[in-house]
Amino acid sequence: MFDRFIVAFLFGLAAGNPSSDDNAPSSLVADAPESLEYLKRYGYLNKDGPSGEVAAASLYSMKSVESALKQAQKFGGLPQTGILDEATKKLFETRRCGLPDVERNATHQGRRRKRFILTSQSWKKRRLTYFLTNWSPKLTRSGVMTELRKAFDAWSKYSRLVFTESRTPSEADINIGFYRGHHGDNTPFDGNGNVLAHAFYPNDGLGGDIHFDDDEDWTINPGEFDEGVDFSAVALHELGHSLGLSHSPEQGSIMNPYYKAKKELGYDDILAMHELYISRRLEEEGDNSDHQDDDGATREPEVPNLPTTPRYTERPHFPDRPHDRPRYPHYPRFPHYPHYHHPFHHHHSHHDHPRPTRPTTEETRPTYEYTTEPTRKTTNYFEVTYEGDDESVERHKDHDHTHGIPPREEPCMDAPSEEDGCRGGFDTVAFFRGELFVIKNKMLWRLSEPGKVLDGYPLDFHRLFSSLPKSLEKIDAIYERSEDSSIMIFSGKRYWIYDGFEFLEGSPRPITDYGLPEEVDSVDAVLSGGNSEVFVFKSDRFWTFNETTKSPVSKNPKPLALFKSLPDNLDAALLYKEEKYFIKGDDFWVSDDKSGLTVRKYPVSASNFWIAC
Repeated sequence: MFDRFIVAFLFGLAAGNPSSDDNAPSSLVADAPESLEYLKRYGYLNKDGPSGEVAAASLYSMKSVESALKQAQKFGGLPQTGILDEATKKLFETRRCGLPDVERNATHQGRRRKRFILTSQSWKKRRLTYFLTNWSPKLTRSGVMTELRKAFDAWSKYSRLVFTESRTPSEADINIGFYRGHHGDNTPFDGNGNVLAHAFYPNDGLGGDIHFDDDEDWTINPGEFDEGVDFSAVALHELGHSLGLSHSPEQGSIMNPYYKAKKELGYDDILAMHELYISRRLEEEGDNSDHQDDDGATREPEVPNLPTTPRYTERPHFPDRPHDRPRYPHYPRFPHYPHYHHPFHHHHSHHDHPRPTRPTTEETRPTYEYTTEPTRKTTNYFEVTYEGDDESVERHKDHDHTHGIPPREEPCMDAPSEEDGCRGGFDTVAFFRGELFVIKNKMLWRLSEPGKVLDGYPLDFHRLFSSLPKSLEKIDAIYERSEDSSIMIFSGKRYWIYDGFEFLEGSPRPITDYGLPEEVDSVDAVLSGGNSEVFVFKSDRFWTFNETTKSPVSKNPKPLALFKSLPDNLDAALLYKEEKYFIKGDDFWVSDDKSGLTVRKYPVSASNFWIAC
């Protein structure tokens, strides 16, 4: 039948009456209805008739279909023949974004070197918030967040937009999550392959939100022969939609609709950001904008001179729990089930894309009110008195140069020095929620891996654990509880159970509630074996507890000598990448067998290994 289409087309040309054949119904209606649906779905053919009704398939003429095929081939980087050849059929099966390629209300920038396409929507403010509602079980939350931050940074460089993580989805401008099939936004996913994700242009309701198809084989930084889908590349593309960009036919653009595992913005993407957010004044900004030159003319950016400092900002916050652990003991959270909605997610309404509503139940769930917002810095306002606007410069010098404004109040905290951590003697070292933490006295170092301290650290551990008593001077041990990823914090005769937002289960509680005898006034170190087994060390003894049964394995402690070559009075212990680490002073030992009872002293100092002194 496809051959008859070619013959009919050529016959029409030979007969000298191309117009009659051009207006005849396209053979794709009968021969390749799935290709016709593809062209309709992605905007190459109008879905609606002249009166707004759904267009009948017979209304699509040979000429309109040929034009649509040429346009689709342009977006796919193929020769624009207007023929449904094998290369075009293969293109239609390629993994891609779910948004249309041709937006009827989009603005095409066709002037010199401007090939990007803008929608009619953009953000009216420069500071945007985002929230990760759930994540795929094939990825870790920390991995997803890391790649999202990279994507935000990439767009922020050329837009001067500032992105900050929100504490709740209801307050976020951009909600990000993984979903399957029908998920409440009238654009269902199609399972593994083809459509990878979709996003919504800036607006109310679902505006700005990004949805990933949870049926895809998501991965991060896949190898050359890895068949998985690189989450980083797809996130970078979808965020472009969230900021107001449509698909681009340019093959070097991150906004090309087809998946290429590209991880950097193209030249046209950079120009698009300049057009949307730098060359024009946003509604929240005053009249004194720096987007124009002195003569009033808008200038195109010289790409090398654009800001290169990432504008992403984030407060020091507690790392989030793994995807397969409940959030609260009495309120489980299952982010890998896309139809499960977070209790804080109060959906906005929008006439085009209303947020999915959560089914109501008779069960009354607890609500949590935040009296302070730790992500924001409070600003003190002072009354400033100005003396004589017409005074001379010399007279002005006699005034108080501060103009009566008090100096900025900094946190009451001693500045960290080399001896804070570089002489060892850590109080505790812990690994939870994908990150390492080193604490000495009141100072906390946060690490992505041994020797790699994150920017902005060390800082006072109260900044991370803000609900701990301010009088608390020392943390003896920390570990992550395997059953629900709650953080167990030991100090003196008490311990706290922390979920990242608040303390649970009547915290603080006496360590006797944990199962330790009355005579134990504190712990030296605690090590979670990762299989519900917990070791608690004190002096020359240790206890073993089972977190599932919440009881000691044996009533009597065991001698620390069972760990060959290990000294008494440990400072810290942790499980990291299936190896047990024991630390005392500036020395540390690593388990040398599966039992963990045989250890060897490491030839590098603890301070050098952990915080790169």
